[in-house]
Amino acid sequence: MDNMSNNTSAEAADNTSDDSAPPAPGSRERVNFIWYLCGVGSWFSMFGMQVVLFPWLVLIALQESAARAGTAQMALLLPGLLFILLGGAVADRKDRRAITRLCHLLGGIPALLLAAAVMLDLLSFPLMLAYGFAVGTAQAFLFPARDGMLPYIARGNIQRAVTSATMVQFAVQLGGFALAGMAASIGAAPLLVVQALLLWFGALAFHRLDLSHLPAPVRSGPAPRNLAMIADTALIVWRHRTLRDVIILIGGMGFFLMGVIFVGVPLVIRDIYGGDSGDLALINMFNMGGMSLTAFVLLRKGGVARQGRAITCALGIGGLMLAAIGLGLPYPAPLLLMAGWGICGSITMSMGRTIVQEASPEAHRSRAMAFYMLGFMGTAPFGSFMIGQLAEYIGPLHAIAFSALGMTVIALWIALRSPIWRLEGSGNS
Repeated sequence: MDNMSNNTSAEAADNTSDDSAPPAPGSRERVNFIWYLCGVGSWFSMFGMQVVLFPWLVLIALQESAARAGTAQMALLLPGLLFILLGGAVADRKDRRAITRLCHLLGGIPALLLAAAVMLDLLSFPLMLAYGFAVGTAQAFLFPARDGMLPYIARGNIQRAVTSATMVQFAVQLGGFALAGMAASIGAAPLLVVQALLLWFGALAFHRLDLSHLPAPVRSGPAPRNLAMIADTALIVWRHRTLRDVIILIGGMGFFLMGVIFVGVPLVIRDIYGGDSGDLALINMFNMGGMSLTAFVLLRKGGVARQGRAITCALGIGGLMLAAIGLGLPYPAPLLLMAGWGICGSITMSMGRTIVQEASPEAHRSRAMAFYMLGFMGTAPFGSFMIGQLAEYIGPLHAIAFSALGMTVIALWIALRSPIWRLEGSGNS
């Protein structure tokens, strides 16, 4: 799992010229974008491996219960709730490239320590909790800074840049899943070392970005306190109907669907179908296959005009597909349903990030993206914990069906009451 993962006033003057045109081959902007995609790809390659390795270590290597599996995923996702807004405030005042580089460098250390624990036969549930919290903290500070750089690098065509980054994100996760699927045969330790190396390559990629031509972070007047900046952005998001409703939808996805994917599906693979790391990798590959295909189609098509309608329908239909996994159908069926959710999830992530990038003020963009990520990462820990507890008492199949249908209800509610249903993209789309 991945995701989450992922500037109007300054751009206004630039966009009056030819900045909306694609960068010329070999230009600084094109090279910058390639290095940016390399950095994005490095993190999500690691994330793809982690989506398989983390539940495999908890559920199969340690043989923990459903409730503990939910708790472990909660530890991995909880820093998103605690630190994502602070991360957005820091990213709006500090050097975003330096922040992304530091998060990649520090993020590789827990993977190396966990690899050492596996080799020394010291793996334990508390150690998995500590690893999850450490990696989740790096992610919470990384996402706002990294996404906050994208509008400057995109040169006006934000939706196309977001879709390109999303396509790379999904495609590289396929490789991560394939690597992690070998855990049962080669062990987890070498794979954890690969995770650390991928993150450190990402640090190098972000270091190579040439951002000397970009404006400095906005600092009008004395630097406000981080809490004041967060409160200011919260007020802007709450009053902006489009931003508010998109974040409600993304929050519903985090609460109702991420627990299904990160906890419910691994439990079903272990307890219903008797699978191992290879089966976990395969079902996640079908998921990412659907996501990658959809991102490619969106990129070729040039975007979606009715972005609000697209994200609402995708989440409603995606909830129904994941709920169908709770029917306990023969094994090939869950693979196809996960691929169907992958299609819906790709539309959701591309449209959600695009809407927030285009609608938020430049001075608040990283913080607005942090609120967007909070909607996803802040609710996912509680959804994961809920799925684990429900699965302990009513079984994983019923827990999946109950939770996923909740997302469909939220999407229907937004479609009936929100102007987001009529939202169309800007000219840059």
